[in-house]
Amino acid sequence: MYQVMAGPLHIQVHILQAPGGRLGGKTGAGRAWPVQHPGSPEPNPSPLKGHPPFLINEYSAPNTLHFTAFGSSMLHMHRFLLLALLSSTACVHAFNLELLWAKMVDDEGEFDVDLPTPQSCENAEFSPDETLVATVAKGDFTTRLLRAEDGRQLWSVKEEGETECITFTADGKFILNGGENNALRVRRVEDGVEILSLPVGASIEGLRFSPDYQLLATGDEAGKVRIWRTPGSDPRQWPREPAAILAHGEDENAGGPKGQHADVNQVDWSADGRFLFSGSRSRWLKQWEVAAALKGGQAEVRRFGPLHASIKCARLSPDGALLAAGCGHDPQKKLPAQVAIFRVADGQPVLVWDFPDFQVFETVAWTPDGKHLIAGGDVLAGGEQGCLAIWKTDDLLTKSKPPVPRRFPVHNQEYLFFSKDGSRLLTSHQDGSVRLWKVLP
Repeated sequence: MYQVMAGPLHIQVHILQAPGGRLGGKTGAGRAWPVQHPGSPEPNPSPLKGHPPFLINEYSAPNTLHFTAFGSSMLHMHRFLLLALLSSTACVHAFNLELLWAKMVDDEGEFDVDLPTPQSCENAEFSPDETLVATVAKGDFTTRLLRAEDGRQLWSVKEEGETECITFTADGKFILNGGENNALRVRRVEDGVEILSLPVGASIEGLRFSPDYQLLATGDEAGKVRIWRTPGSDPRQWPREPAAILAHGEDENAGGPKGQHADVNQVDWSADGRFLFSGSRSRWLKQWEVAAALKGGQAEVRRFGPLHASIKCARLSPDGALLAAGCGHDPQKKLPAQVAIFRVADGQPVLVWDFPDFQVFETVAWTPDGKHLIAGGDVLAGGEQGCLAIWKTDDLLTKSKPPVPRRFPVHNQEYLFFSKDGSRLLTSHQDGSVRLWKVLP
């Protein structure tokens, strides 16, 4: 078996196991040479000659493919085959990240990964004009406002418990957050002062405004999706009770007590605001008709799933055709974490991926142009460094088997949020950091 590692501008080949164990007369030898990237000059001629058949066995470490070459004890492979191998890695993905800044680190610039109290940054989002970033954390129960340009902290306030989610109002003057204080809280962006608290009675796990900002959806640990009316620019004038409450169902996870509510972990809207989507601990995603919900009628349109375990994240593609979701693993049944894509039109799965090295996928996001899907979460203990899994959307729709994702190494993630034009990406991490990336074409 041979290991091919795809770096930014070269391929490096290492022998892992091969008949005779020799390459170029030296056991375990490796060679590196340039490869051609789109738009780059013609690379130097490849030293490899011949093209015996080979088989891709698995994808493991970042930018690494394992394959077996048959025939000679020498590694013989033509350059065009290597370029074909790299078609599933960085060279043709046209999606790379360059770090602009990372915040919530100690005085020496090291990430505080060993703090006695977990400082996980659960969520970070841009303001509507994308000049500010709001974040929430658990452990220190802190809401922060940062300057998007350089990550400078403008203010921070302590909450009454772990805070899971945050977003801005349409005019960017207020921040809404939710968490284990069992209330929807509204703060002024100007100074962080709380101006409104709407009791929910359960921990809020996810929240999201409708595209026109006239409605707000929240998901909570009581297994409910609540739809709130949010008219006007002053949150203090909003109704104090939700306009609709939708029950997601009971917990269907292995080992969950009978009758336990299925925590609703994330919600999302269709672009026209007609439909609401939610993912929960029930292992199912649901699509709801908003108009029916507001009238008190039958609102559930369809279900998607089930996945292996609690669904932590759900996001609709920009064109509204696909629904992406991620879940955790089930240690009792020995089922791995998953990322899944469903067709919205009929609820059928397009592709489902198993990830034995992941404990859970906490977040999924589509690039605003819809060309890529990104997923992130928490690797299992003893696994490799955390990473983002990246797919090209075209591959999702044209491959008969699940396409191999590219992996971008970065500390375990909690949340992903793109700028409107897709040129920047905010990532929230379990080490308490929030990072801003430039998306490279």
